[in-house]
Amino acid sequence: TGITFGSASLGNSTSSQRVTIRSVGSAPLTIRNIASLAPFSATNTCPAILQPGEFCFADVTYTANGPGRQLGELAVGSDDPAKPTAIVELAGTGCRPPSVQNNRRPGVINLCAP
Repeated sequence: TGITFGSASLGNSTSSQRVTIRSVGSAPLTIRNIASLAPFSATNTCPAILQPGEFCFADVTYTANGPGRQLGELAVGSDDPAKPTAIVELAGTGCRPPSVQNNRRPGVINLCAP
């Protein structure tokens, strides 16, 4: 499972993408941590314990800090014995700001030049 954020100019952020975290077992699920590393960031509404059938959200944002494709992951740690760490793959593309050159010649516009 993964999220592709598309392109953002260097230093700018994308709109956040929402990940639903749901307890699908028959026992309460303890959420140990929810983490991502730059250039991705995450906030969440998760309590320490999700009862069976309950869910919460992690909102992930990409902030371009370099040109080109950037990869990362959202890691959700829990006491699930079958999968103690669930991973959501993340991808975004950093773009240099558009450049316009016009020396009495046709202008050149580069949009999202990695």
